[in-house]
Amino acid sequence: EPEEKVMHSLGSGFAINANGQIITNAHVVEDADKVTVSFLDGRSFDGKVLGVDTITDIAVVQIPVVKKELPHPSKKLALS
Repeated sequence: EPEEKVMHSLGSGFAINANGQIITNAHVVEDADKVTVSFLDGRSFDGKVLGVDTITDIAVVQIPVVKKELPHPSKKLALS
C-alpha cells in the first residue's frame, strides 16, 4: 500500500470582523485538506476556506466562534 504524504503549510492572517472571517494568503490554504486557525492566546479553531483568489493571493477562511471569543480584528494569528 502506498504511503500517504502529509504536507504542512504555515502562514499568517487577521480577523476582518466578529463573525469569524479571516483573511490570509491564498498560497497558504489553496490546496489544504484541513485548515487550523491558531490565535496568539493559544486558542485554535478548525477553519473552512470560503474563497481563494490566486491572482491577488488572498483567501477568506471561516472559523466557527461566538462573537465574544474573537480577538480584536487587529490581533495577529497563525494558520496551519
